[in-house]
Amino acid sequence: MIRWCKNCEYPTKNKVCKLCNDKTTVLSKNAVPVFIYEKNIISYIINKDVTDKTIWNLGKNYYLIDGNRKDINYSKIMNDEKELANIRKNIFESNLKGNVEDFNNFIKGNEEYLKDLVVEADYYIKDVVRTYKQHQLIISWSGGKDSTVISDLVTKSLSFQKILHIFGDTTLEFPTTYEYFERFKKNNIFIPFICTSSDKGFFELCNIFGPPSRIMRWCCSIFKTGPISREFNQTISGNILTFYGIRRSESASRSKYRRTEKSPKILRQIVSAPIIDWDDYDVWLYIISQNLDFNKAYEYGFRRVGCLYCPNNSMWSEFIMSIYFKEEYQKWKKYLYSFANKIGKQDYIEYIDNGNWKARQGGYGLDNSMVQLENIDCNLYDNAQNYILKKPVTNDIVQYLKPLGDMQVIEEQGEYKVTISHLERDDIIFQWMESSAIIKVIFTSDKNIYLMNQRVECQLRKYQACILCSACDSVCPLGAISTVDRYIVSDNCIHCGKCISYFTGGCLMNKTLYKSKI
Repeated sequence: MIRWCKNCEYPTKNKVCKLCNDKTTVLSKNAVPVFIYEKNIISYIINKDVTDKTIWNLGKNYYLIDGNRKDINYSKIMNDEKELANIRKNIFESNLKGNVEDFNNFIKGNEEYLKDLVVEADYYIKDVVRTYKQHQLIISWSGGKDSTVISDLVTKSLSFQKILHIFGDTTLEFPTTYEYFERFKKNNIFIPFICTSSDKGFFELCNIFGPPSRIMRWCCSIFKTGPISREFNQTISGNILTFYGIRRSESASRSKYRRTEKSPKILRQIVSAPIIDWDDYDVWLYIISQNLDFNKAYEYGFRRVGCLYCPNNSMWSEFIMSIYFKEEYQKWKKYLYSFANKIGKQDYIEYIDNGNWKARQGGYGLDNSMVQLENIDCNLYDNAQNYILKKPVTNDIVQYLKPLGDMQVIEEQGEYKVTISHLERDDIIFQWMESSAIIKVIFTSDKNIYLMNQRVECQLRKYQACILCSACDSVCPLGAISTVDRYIVSDNCIHCGKCISYFTGGCLMNKTLYKSKI
């Protein structure tokens, strides 16, 4: 719980102020510093100049302005372009300069508290490195406040700057993130960096999957996890220990995370969260006390910095985005209106403006024909099916069948026969003619036939719908899958089945476009 010293005018977690020895009063669960750019916007909203006041955000729309609580209501002007234009003009004419706040009392009054936090984190970092001493060390750097703290904590704890940092550039980052990235590299010349990105177009994929939602965030696998995993597979052998800035206070789902655990996304990676129990207040106390550079988006008023179009962005973030990143905001809003109208939302403007699109799930209103399989029984064999695919069966399908087991491939005059063997079951036979859309699947016994049929359909669906999104790359614990130019499964594959079972129906496309049968 955050408390407030009325005499010294700063937030603290101490019941007695370390500066004046007076008792402090309970303030809120969290407190975040407000900088000059956001103060300017608040001044416009309340029609009163508070740019010279000490201001803290207490969560959502609640602020502490010179020790007085105030609810800042921006909803009436959020979608009013005339008001937004006035705010932009006011900011431009004010010639504001960021980060000029006086945090002396905040730093001095919390010195002992911060020291305890840092000592504990330092002990943890050293201990986890000893435990996983054979792992390649990585620091995950996103350009946000948490990864800024992680980079500083870990490099200082280990007294070693040359720890590889990886920046997963989603190509959808804030403009200020790219600016900060360049500053960070310039100011930390001994830190090696790998920057990864996807060659996919975000808006093109939105036309296939629909916009990512809080329930169906397909974008993370394609634009972040996939490219990072691909880079790991190409440049790093063995296991990986990655320090990242995940914190439990960020969301209900993250509250269940463990401090050190096996990554659920990149299976040969151990992820370590030194600040998992820190809150926003702690993070800002560290940044300000250590005088660290940080992403300017926080000065603008953003509480979190990730992707511009993230469905987890708050209405306040969208409001700030409409002011500072006008072109990007209007492009996204235009797309969302068009999408909502296309899928038949009668009140599509309200559906978007109220943020209801963020709860969208499934492929309703979208073409999901490529994840649908058509099959008929084969009368020539028991336990056999003919699958009629929506594209010709080429030799590429062999790569999609490899995870099912050891294979023998026979080709004669354009006719293919592939026999899949596995220790846990009898053989599966696939037959097709080159360039035909029909593939015959024969199960040589009834043993585990239901499960095997599900796995076969997962791989056929994957072949039929694959857009080389790279989601499969990150799932394989041995890095045996590559989707650069085409889908390739190397001889490292041990047929563990993780790439088959990880996504619903075997494929991210199917998981995202799935429609329940009514």
